[in-house]
Amino acid sequence: MAHSLRQAKVTQFAAGTMVVAMRKEPSLLLLTQNNETFMRPADYETATDIGAKGAIEEGETPRKAALRELKEEAGLTLKLEQQFEAKDTHEFDVLHPVTMERQERIRKSVVYFLAFAKESDIRAIKLSPEHISYEVVPISKAIGLLKYEGQKKVVRKLALHLKKLRKR
Repeated sequence: MAHSLRQAKVTQFAAGTMVVAMRKEPSLLLLTQNNETFMRPADYETATDIGAKGAIEEGETPRKAALRELKEEAGLTLKLEQQFEAKDTHEFDVLHPVTMERQERIRKSVVYFLAFAKESDIRAIKLSPEHISYEVVPISKAIGLLKYEGQKKVVRKLALHLKKLRKR
């Protein structure tokens, strides 16, 4: 977890979908966040998401939230696999957009689901303004591209799950 003298006062719950293309080596859709949308300075390190994700709205199940976010952020309508779920809980600071001073500490708990995509689905991706680009990379390479340990842990769990599926 990130270090801070202040404890998180707010917990956010989110859901996301990791999209996998079953190529020669299973490949994961990575989305690059748009710093402008998140009101970050131009020199802020751009974050990579392991899938479309966002807040679970009132009355919404995590699975429905994951599917809604996938449609909103990537323009995809896919089916979630029933056999996979992984969680990542992390903390981060919300910064003032001008002074860059810490305003509050947030604890975010994200549950990720899995959806398989065909090549035609990948070609049909339409990104929302939240993301500036995407790439579909072999899972072994994806882990090396990620900054956050929690995301790496989720992708490692995904890799093990896919390995078991291929043995069937």
